[in-house]
Amino acid sequence: MLEEFIERHRTDRSMLEKLLEAIRGLISKLTGEEKRKAQTAEGKLLAALEEGSRQAKTGGGPESAGGKTPSFSLKQIQALTEGDVQGLLENAMNGQYVDGSYIPLRKNTPSILIEKVTEYSGGRTAVEDLPIVMNVGKARQAMEEDYSEMGQRQHDISIESMLDIIKGMDDPSYIVLQENGRYVEVVPFYDRRRRKAWAVLDFGDMKNPEFMNGYEGGSFNVSVTAFEPDDLQKYLHSRGNKIVFQKK
Repeated sequence: MLEEFIERHRTDRSMLEKLLEAIRGLISKLTGEEKRKAQTAEGKLLAALEEGSRQAKTGGGPESAGGKTPSFSLKQIQALTEGDVQGLLENAMNGQYVDGSYIPLRKNTPSILIEKVTEYSGGRTAVEDLPIVMNVGKARQAMEEDYSEMGQRQHDISIESMLDIIKGMDDPSYIVLQENGRYVEVVPFYDRRRRKAWAVLDFGDMKNPEFMNGYEGGSFNVSVTAFEPDDLQKYLHSRGNKIVFQKK
């Protein structure tokens, strides 16, 4: 039924976006098989919206593929290069991907993060060596300046600095366990202001290929956001936060 709805309303972007928003509101309230079904529906809607964006840019339409969404080969994340990541960040910044979809940033998880989290948790928190991905909207927020139309603070991190942060995750200044259970790497990057960024992470999240902007789906560790803390020392010593690792 969802496929039929998408076909009927493929040219009505606002209708698809309203349904997507409604499904997202349900996902956090569901568990098990019902949650998986809702996430699958979310992926199908994202794919339809992205296909509509591509068609608007190229002038093509559903009839160009016999009334069906064109198929394409999924790229393997294990073949991801720094040049690929730069291109993905540029596309995200330029609005070529749908907010809510994901782009890969790394083909592996930093070994220091796996080691220190396992050590600190006494093995209770298992961090798999998975590719790291990031939500397109969060990536754009990290790179844009000032404030968005919705009043969200943007973080003015250049694409070059994003690449430095991604590589710098192998050698963080700190690893912190937040009160909300998320782990954070504090990573230095050397733009004109010699700043540090938080890289906030969730572990072991499944993403269908519809979410992945041309890359294969699977299980990923997710970079929830990347931004510069207002007051690093205050954050590090905030009640409820625990320093798991500090670089000597």
